[in-house]
Formats: sequence, structure tokens, C-alpha cells
Amino acid sequence: MRRLTWERENPEIFALYSREVSRINRLAILYLAASGLIFCLFDMVAQILTREYVELWMDGFMLCYHLLCIFIYSRLKDDNKANTKILYALQIVPILSLIVANTKSEPYWPEMTLFIFVMPLLIFDRRERVYLWTLFWTIVYMLAYFFQMPVGDFERTLLHCCGFCTASVITSGILNAWREAKLENYIADMSRSYDLLTGLPNFYQFLDLAQRRAKELFKSGGHPVLLYFNITNLKIYNARSGFERGSLLMKKAAEQIRTAFAGALAGRAGQDHFVVLTEREQAEESLYKLFHETGELDEETGISQLKAGMYELEKGEEIGTACDRAKTAADSIRKSPDVPCREFDDLFRRAVEKRQYILQNVDRAINEGWIETWYQPVVRSSTGELCSEEALVRWNDPELGRIQPDDFVPVLEDNRLIYKVDLCNIANILRDLKNREKNGMFINPVSVNLSRTDFTQLDMCWEIMEMADKVGIDHKYLIIEITESAIAERSDFLREIVNQFRENGFKVWIDDFGSGYSALNLLDTFRFDLLKFDGYFTRTLKHGSRSEIILSTIVDMANRIGIETLAEGVETEEQYEILKTIGVSKLQGYYFSTPNPLQKVMNKYRNGTMRHLETPEAAAYFDKIGKINLNEPVRLGDGSIPDQLRIVPSAILEMDENGKLDIIRANRGYMRYFEDRNKDSGEETFAADPSFVALCEEAIENGSWASNGDYFRQNGRVPTFVRYLGENPINGKKAIVASVLYGGGMGKNDEE
Repeated sequence: MRRLTWERENPEIFALYSREVSRINRLAILYLAASGLIFCLFDMVAQILTREYVELWMDGFMLCYHLLCIFIYSRLKDDNKANTKILYALQIVPILSLIVANTKSEPYWPEMTLFIFVMPLLIFDRRERVYLWTLFWTIVYMLAYFFQMPVGDFERTLLHCCGFCTASVITSGILNAWREAKLENYIADMSRSYDLLTGLPNFYQFLDLAQRRAKELFKSGGHPVLLYFNITNLKIYNARSGFERGSLLMKKAAEQIRTAFAGALAGRAGQDHFVVLTEREQAEESLYKLFHETGELDEETGISQLKAGMYELEKGEEIGTACDRAKTAADSIRKSPDVPCREFDDLFRRAVEKRQYILQNVDRAINEGWIETWYQPVVRSSTGELCSEEALVRWNDPELGRIQPDDFVPVLEDNRLIYKVDLCNIANILRDLKNREKNGMFINPVSVNLSRTDFTQLDMCWEIMEMADKVGIDHKYLIIEITESAIAERSDFLREIVNQFRENGFKVWIDDFGSGYSALNLLDTFRFDLLKFDGYFTRTLKHGSRSEIILSTIVDMANRIGIETLAEGVETEEQYEILKTIGVSKLQGYYFSTPNPLQKVMNKYRNGTMRHLETPEAAAYFDKIGKINLNEPVRLGDGSIPDQLRIVPSAILEMDENGKLDIIRANRGYMRYFEDRNKDSGEETFAADPSFVALCEEAIENGSWASNGDYFRQNGRVPTFVRYLGENPINGKKAIVASVLYGGGMGKNDEE
């Protein structure tokens, strides 16, 4: 029972054990055939020497038969069960021959003992088979003998047979106990050398076997390569489907690898890792078969995939070193779903060396000033003035030159060291803000992007507060950017951090909004000050494009909930005009300026080539204007919106003390209205229209909103709604938002 249970739980290992037992059994048959051959040969020689040719023909026949058995055995494969059955069947002939011979003359008890009672003890590993074999041949022998012997001889023969049967049963019990002990020892040896789940050699056994196999391949002129396989997201799969199904998934992966790399040396390197040593040509063919012809590993959830790293061995190289390099290549594509395999070649080797250099020298780079902070301006879309800047980190290395952020940021994030660079970047920002203040420049807010791993290493809010307070910079001048993917990944944890920053006077922006699987519930559960759109939308932005529609909708939504918007990656005039029209309040990109170090920024300021800086007073004013939703510009006292004012021509305007009006921001409907109104007169302001000016003055005087259903445009009536927003602290102009019920070309006949 114990053995059967173990066989069900460990079929792969038991298959190896069964092959071993089968090999031993076939050897036992070979030994029997060889002993029978020798016996027949000596018997023939004895008969020839004594010239007693009584059974010479029988011995000659058996001699040829045993030679045939040995020949057949040498031609058959060890791992074929059918061949083993053939060998078992061939032994029936000598047993029947002995029975026939013994029933005609005196019984040859030694031969009978050898073939009927001893042979099953050698070739059968289960006692019930021994009992059945012994009982069957005893009955056959006695039935054949019953009609040939006198009564007395028959009883004597029967007694002898019962004695042999009893001895056989006792001996079989002893031998089977020995076999059970041998089985347990074999299992222990297998568990030390083989993986019990998959039946593959474990890592230590693989290293030993692979070192010898590699030498053989090199000797034959081959090019051995080592492949390291990894099952991605197995922990997630186990959490969803359970550990039992996870074990089945690993067994399936092992079987796919074993099938694709038939004849190659494969092993399990622990957990969800597998290794294969093979020749390069076979590796390429087998990889193609594994990833293109074999079925999906995880057909149920699609979470887990097989990833492979490949490394070609050099002569004399240790297998352990090759495994490390192949594993490094496999680990580099864990997060790349479309890349199944990567080779550790010279290009990859240089990347690994660069990675090691970054990890070893990050502290030195911080201490010796290799980490620099560059600034890219953020421009107010309605005025074109510089309203803030984004601080971008750069690594200017004396040996490798400029190391790009795409090279060092992922490395430091993977190793939880990016917080050091981020704190260095913030220290540089605070220092530069203080220097600008000393040089008489306006201080504009500076945004800095923090990594998701920063918050798991230390209390970033407390660290930044302490640094800012020590330098003497107000918290409002430092803006914290957190990527959307980081927030979606750990929303509960980061919600507290976002609230902590905002409670201590820092603004918080969500960066790369729309870059992944955006969850709009983040905008409900978090309190952000600004949405920063991913650059993809700007790159694909054209009039009437899907990107324009998507951005318009998101800007509309953001304005309704009082969140500002920023689009990065602006590079053309067309992009600038579209983004301004749909109401994005802030813009950033090469169209305005490339990132520059502080020294270059200061030089632009001194020589007057820098964009006009927005004052802190103006920033508060335009922040308020930027949150106006031109699709729903006028809200009544209860917060509701008149049905006739949903998505209508609307604009934000400024009016001076003389009644002159300038458009600050307008949607497309209002621009069409403005163009129609002035297409004949060529005017660019509303100064010539006293009715509209009076309506604006009424709203300013009331400090809220006003409407005039009797306001006439030339020969047609255009109902207009106006709401007062506030006063520009720089020039004293009054800001208003205006909406008109305008369909275009409305004339006198349409009045009623």
C-alpha cells in the first residue's frame, strides 16, 4: 500500500525507478539464459566424452535456444516494456521442455528449482506475482507428472514440490523485504539527485552532469549553450488558482521543455526555474518549437509565461557561471510579455557591466556632484508665460559620459536605491530655488517625479519637509509628481502619502495619466491638483483625431471636478493650438524649450531670451481661470446648470477699465461666433458693443452672473450669460466667462 501511494504521488520519479527495476529484471533473464547455455554446453560435452547420447538432441536444441535469447536481448532496448515481455515469454520454452523431460525420466530437481522457483524471485518485485507464478507452474508440473509416475513416486514428488513452494514463499518474503529497503534507498538517492515533482535532475545533479556533457560537446566540435527558463508571475497564479494547480503548471512546463529539447540535458534549478544544456543549432530549433508550436503554458488565466535566457559557453567555463549569465538574460525580460527569449551576448554583457557600474557608483555620483538637475519649463496655455518647471535628473559621469535616465533609473528602482538620487535631486532643486531668489528672480514652482519605491524606503514627506524648511523654501514651490501606475499598484498605501503631502502644503500631480490601464476611480478616491497626460496623446494629436476626442473628454471631466490639466510632449504649433482650444491649462515640450541646466537657464534670464515668468499672484489667478469648464461655464446658485447652457460657445475674457475685452481662452463654438461677428468689421475686441460691455459690468458689479435675453447682435438676438471670475492682480483687469446661445448666421427672420 505504501508503495502504491508513493507511485501515485510521484509518477515521474517512480517511472525512473521502474525503468531501473526493469533493467535489473532483464539482466536476471540474461543471467538465466547464460547459465542455461553453460549447463547445456557442459552436458553435451559430458555426453560426447562418455559416448552416451541419451539427451544430446535436447541439449543441442536448448543450447541454440539460449543463444537465440542472448542475441535477442542484445538487440532490444532497455527502456521498452514490450521487449521485456518478449523476454519473459521466451522463458516459457525451457520450462515446458524441463517439464516434458522430467515427466519421461527422473526429475532434474536442480533445473526445476532454478527455472520454476528461483527465476521468479529474480525477475518479479512483487510477492503476489511470485505466489501466482509458483502456484501456476507447480500445478502444470504436477498435472503433467500425474499420468507418468507410480502412486508412490507421485506422492514423493508432490511432497518435494510442496517443500519447494514453501521455501519459495519464505524466500520471496525475505527478498521482497530486501527489495522494499532497496526501494527506499533508491528514493532517497533520487530525492538527492532528482526533483520529485518533475522527475528532472535537481540543480546540483544538473551542474555535475552538464559539466561532463559540455566537455563532450566541445570535444566533438559542437557549441554548447545553456538555457535558463523562468515561469513569470507564478506567485500570482498560485494565489488565484491554488498551490496544487501551481504544481501542475510547473509539471506542465517541465514536460514542454523535456519534449521540445528531446535528447538534451534538462534540470530544475529550484522553484519556477529550469535549465537546459544543448547544442546551439538544436537550441534555436527547440526554442522555436517551444514558443511557437507548443501550446500555451497557462491557457486558463494567461498570467504565467515561460521566459528564456541563453548563453553560449566558452571552453573551460564553469556551468555555474553560465547559469548565472543565462538567468540574468531571462530576468531582463520578465516584464516584457512579447519577448520570450534573450541571449547574453556582447551587447547584453556591456549592459550588465553598465548596470553593475551604476550600482557600485551611485553613492560616489551623489557625493561628487555627478547627479545634475535640469529644468524644462511648463507654460500657461492661455498666456504663454512660464508658470512652473519640471526638474529632470541627469547623471554626468566622468568615465561613461552622460548616462541617460532610461539606463540608471530602472536599475536603481529594481534595487530600491532610487530614493538616494531623488533626494539628491530635491536638494539640488531647493539650492537652485534659493539661488534664484538671491538673484532677484521670481520663484516658480518646480515639480519633481518620485519613484514608487521611494515611499517604501523612508518617509519621503518628512524628509522633503525637513530639507525645504532647512533651506527656507515654502512648500508651495515644490510639486510632487507620482505616476499613475504607481498609484494604481498600491492605492491604499499611497492615498495616505498623497494626503500627507497636501496637508503639509505640497501640491501633488498625477503623472503619465492614461499611460496604462487608467482607473478613473483614482480621481474619486485621491485628491490631486493636476492631471499630467501621457505624451502618447500629444504625439498622436491632430484635428479630429481620436486623441483629441479623448483628451477633450478627460479635460472636461477634470474641469468639472476642479483639477487642472497639463499635456507634455508638445512639439508643433498644431498641437499647441489644439490643446489650448480644448482647454488644457498647462503645456510642456520641446516646442517651448528643451531641458537645460541651471546655468543655461540663468543665462537666458540675464540676456532676456527667457520666457516671461508668471508672478505668484498671477499664478493663483490663472489657476482659478484654468479650472473653468467651458462646456458648463455657468452654474446657478444651487450648482445646477441650465439645460440650454450645456456645451455651448463659451470663452474666458478679460475687461479693462475702458470696457476693452480680450479673449483669454475659448472653445471652438465661441471662436466661430467671434469670427462671424467680426467678419465684416474686422474688429478683434468687443469694445464696439456697449450692450455686451454693460452685461459684463453688471456681472462684475454683482460679483456673480448675469444674463440678457434682449441682447441683439446686429439684426438678430443672441442670448448671452456672463459670470464674474476675479481680478488680475498684475494689470487690474476683470476676468469673466461668457456663453452665448448661437447657432451661426441667425438673422432677423429667426428672431421669433
